[in-house]
Amino acid sequence: MKRLALAGVLFILWTVLCAHSEPPLLVLHRLANKTDDWSTLRVTVQHRLIEDGREVQPLNVELHRPGEIRLGTGGVVTPLDKLSPGARVALELILYSGDKAQLAARLTQWGVNVEEQSLGLWRKTPCFILGAAYEGEARPQLWVERFEHVPVRLLFGITENGQVVTWEILFGDWSSPVADGLFPQTLSLYKNGKLFETWELQKASKG
Repeated sequence: MKRLALAGVLFILWTVLCAHSEPPLLVLHRLANKTDDWSTLRVTVQHRLIEDGREVQPLNVELHRPGEIRLGTGGVVTPLDKLSPGARVALELILYSGDKAQLAARLTQWGVNVEEQSLGLWRKTPCFILGAAYEGEARPQLWVERFEHVPVRLLFGITENGQVVTWEILFGDWSSPVADGLFPQTLSLYKNGKLFETWELQKASKG
C-alpha cells in the first residue's frame, strides 16, 4: 500500500513537471538572471581530498566577472593548476552562470548540447536536464533545479594523460544560511564514479 501511495505521489510530481517544460535557452536565461547580481564573489571553503584522506587548509576563492578566478591558501596565492579539472569546471560554471552567452559557450566546450533538454527528478527534486535524455548518463549534461533555477548536477568527460575521465559534480544546498544563494554549501566531485574530493562552504560574500 505504501509503495502504491509513493508511486502515486511520484506520478503527480512527474505530471506537474512535464506540464511546465521550458525551452533550453530559456532555462539558461533564468539561471543567468538568478545569479547575475554580483561582480565579485569571495568564498572560503574546507577542501578535502578523499583518496588520501587529506584535508587542506581553508581555501579562499575569488570569482571576478567577467572571467577571473583567484585562489589562496594560508595567505599564499595558489596556482589554478593545483585544482582538479572537476573543481576548475565547478568554479567556472558558477563564474559564468550570470551570462547566458558565456554559460552556453562553456557548456558546449564541456560537451553539453545546450539545444537539447529533458525533464527528470534528482533526489525527488524536479529538474531540467540540458544535453541529454532522462537517465542518459553517458552524455555530458547539466541539471538545473526546476523552481529555484540553480545548478544541482554536472556530468562531463575530459582527457587526462591520454585517457578520458568522467566527472560528476554535485552542487548541494544553495539555500543554506551561509550560502544564501551565492555558492553551494557543498561540492561533491566524483571521478570515474568514485568520490574524489569535497568542498564545504564556510563563508561567502559578494561585491
